[in-house]
Amino acid sequence: MILEILRDMGGRGEADAILAEVERRLAPRLRDGDYEEVQGEARWHRAARFERKDLVEAGLLEPVLERGIWQLTAAGFIED
Repeated sequence: MILEILRDMGGRGEADAILAEVERRLAPRLRDGDYEEVQGEARWHRAARFERKDLVEAGLLEPVLERGIWQLTAAGFIED
């Protein structure tokens, strides 16, 4: 979902805006437990950040180039 959102945003976006869109798209499926705080943030939010980390490790997202900005790599544009 993060890759799809970033593609919709032209390949780059602010982390807060991306996470807000993730929440909007997931809203029908999120349960109360997904909003429980884990180490200071909602469980779903934390899961999305770990997914971002996995995407960076897979070469689909750039590592931090600018604080608070997530950006696709060339591979991230074409990966399904």
